[in-house]
Amino acid sequence: LLDRLGADLALCVGDGPREKPNPFYEHARYVWKYPESKLAGHEDWSAGMDELAEGRNWRCLAEIPDSWMGGVKGASQFWPGGGHLWMVFREFLRRSFEADRLHEKYDWLIITRSDMLYPIPHPPLGLFSPDCVHVPDAERYNGFTDRHVLVPRAHFQKVLDLPRDVFEKPEDLARRMNALGRSWNTESYIKFRFGEMGLLPKVRFFPYYMYLVRSPGGVTRWARGTFNEELRLYVKYRGEFVNSRLVQVLVSGEGDWRHLIGPRRYLNWRIYAYA
Repeated sequence: LLDRLGADLALCVGDGPREKPNPFYEHARYVWKYPESKLAGHEDWSAGMDELAEGRNWRCLAEIPDSWMGGVKGASQFWPGGGHLWMVFREFLRRSFEADRLHEKYDWLIITRSDMLYPIPHPPLGLFSPDCVHVPDAERYNGFTDRHVLVPRAHFQKVLDLPRDVFEKPEDLARRMNALGRSWNTESYIKFRFGEMGLLPKVRFFPYYMYLVRSPGGVTRWARGTFNEELRLYVKYRGEFVNSRLVQVLVSGEGDWRHLIGPRRYLNWRIYAYA
């Protein structure tokens, strides 16, 4: 991504014992480390939630099913996963981005994961509308994937604000979510907040060509994955891997992306996929 897009890398990570020196640091222009030492003695990241909420009652949100607040101890019903960890790091990202005053420095922001593997070069930015938010078109789970998003400057603030109400207006957010009478995951929460902020008409999809991996011995909070002999890595989700292989068949050069991104994608890529 960095060389292909001429991008700067910002790491938003914890400072715990699992965070070892790695090549990401050699390439990073910004390093934002959340102080995990504040969580000492806690089985989850509730202390981090407490700190970011500054006394506000975020725990009322932990009573809303289901995995979007996964991992919180002490709720009336425990939901597995690490949904509340996503909230902590996305809020920490927002505050770090704003503290370094980066809104006017960059034209595009890609929020992704360090365990995401990109088997082919990222599509050229010139194919993406600077008026829209672009998300991969799979792993949606009744919403939008939380694993990757491409954001133009015009929408930096709204996308960064996704977790903001969790910490600043938790009881009002709980009222709005409960009014819909449904269960929630991170993906459906993202879509819900996009709708509240008027972003849904601005969402555009592009092929899901990346996939999550885990190194042998690597720690994971959710899917352990299946070992891939060719990669010598664990592929965490088969659906991602299959989507990626499909796109790799369709994209042999930069020009092929033009048929898969933008309005023409609905006339082309799914036809090619089943040809």
